[in-house]
Amino acid sequence: MAPAQEEGSSPGFAKIRPVSLDLTARSSAPAPEKSQKRPPQHLLLWIGLGVLSVCVAAVIFVLPNWFETSAPASGPAALPAEPAAVPPQKQAAPVTAADAPWRRVQQTELRREAQEILQQMLDAQKLLTEKGVTSWAGEEYAAALEHAEAGDAEYAQQNFEQANIEYKEAFQILTQLTERIEPLFQQSIKQGNQALEEGNSKKAKAAFNLALTMDRIDRAALQGLARADSLDEVFALINQGDDLAAAGKLEDARAAYRKALELDGLSARAKEKLDGAAALIRDRDFSRSMSVAFGLLEQNQLDQARKGFSEALRIKPGAREALAGLEQAEGGLRANRIDALLSQAKDLETQERWRESQEKYESVLALDAGMSVAQQGKELTATRAGIHDRLEGILAQPARIYDEAVYAETAAFHRKLRGLANPGPTLSRQLASLEGFLNKAVTPVGVQLVSDNLTQVTLHKVGDLGAFTTRKVSLRPGRYVVAGYREGYQDARREFFVDPDKPVEAITIQADQKIALGR
Repeated sequence: MAPAQEEGSSPGFAKIRPVSLDLTARSSAPAPEKSQKRPPQHLLLWIGLGVLSVCVAAVIFVLPNWFETSAPASGPAALPAEPAAVPPQKQAAPVTAADAPWRRVQQTELRREAQEILQQMLDAQKLLTEKGVTSWAGEEYAAALEHAEAGDAEYAQQNFEQANIEYKEAFQILTQLTERIEPLFQQSIKQGNQALEEGNSKKAKAAFNLALTMDRIDRAALQGLARADSLDEVFALINQGDDLAAAGKLEDARAAYRKALELDGLSARAKEKLDGAAALIRDRDFSRSMSVAFGLLEQNQLDQARKGFSEALRIKPGAREALAGLEQAEGGLRANRIDALLSQAKDLETQERWRESQEKYESVLALDAGMSVAQQGKELTATRAGIHDRLEGILAQPARIYDEAVYAETAAFHRKLRGLANPGPTLSRQLASLEGFLNKAVTPVGVQLVSDNLTQVTLHKVGDLGAFTTRKVSLRPGRYVVAGYREGYQDARREFFVDPDKPVEAITIQADQKIALGR
């Protein structure tokens, strides 16, 4: 008969109270009087051996069952206690079939197996409890507990084999439930997110709450539940934006979508709607800018058209039609600029302002390097500017022409320039002035030379003049040197310049300084 169940123990299991043994109790027989004799020594030895045997039996059979029955129950079923060991009697009882050694070994093995299964069941139950199993698999979990309690009942009757069958059935159910935790959690998160996108706040909250029963601190579930709280307001704003967009009020629609996204920054629909409204506004503004720009282009208001196309490109960077319009406007502006520069260059040519005209042609070539008109104009103006500068240099120092070599070079240059067609007023004036200087350079000027008729006179570039008192010679304008030689006298030398525009005074040349003789 099973022992009575203690209050607070697990259902189906009974705690078996261990036998209380007072191993130190003395015999109840009256103590011998002092006057009696002490027992023989061998008798005391046998008594001690008997007490020791009782202690050993108590340690082996009583104490293990005491610890098992005194441990608190935990989980669906606590480990059942073994039947209390019967203290050894002075005379051993007859051995029954149930107490046979082989049977006892089998029972011990079945009990050990049951305890191992129970421990695994306790671990599974702990995990499932933490994951809120009653919220998502209450019936299956209750069925597992029923098998566990049935196993407890069999265990209490020491039907360990049948107890193991029930425990294994319970453990199988619990194991299946633990394997469902992660897939169910992921499915709940997925369903919650799908409900968020569909705008079903009730379904989203249910899914995320279920996920949170399995993991109270999961970030995705907490975030999803928070989004579900504002989901109805978010979708109301999205619907409002759709109505405004349909009415053509794109800026107002964009504001509604933006407010929805502020409430739920992870809402894919709100972001998609906001991006769509922004794209519609961009397309509208782009079309307006392009229309205005092309209108200005047709009116040849090229600078304003260029600004319009540039604005269109700011709205839609890289838009091909805007780039084509901008190129057309800039091409027109460039052509106008080139025409203006060519016109200015021609005007400057007419005024014989060759350097300035050359600069205009160079500016044209900077805009269009292949323009032949500008290239030819640049070469012509560069040549005429060089001629002008050279003539100005010659006219600034006309005395250099009186040198025979310079005269020959300048005369050849003059003859070449006289062959130019349409020389223009400035060049004509320069050529006339140069011709005058050339004529003067070859027109002789009379020069009076005076000497003492004792000095031999030599006029460089003319020759020896011999001795004379006075002599008149005709000389071309330029610089001359006259020298006088006389025996016993120092040589005389004098330099003078013949200027056709100024009278030349008489040149006196005579060697009249005696050479001092040494003592």
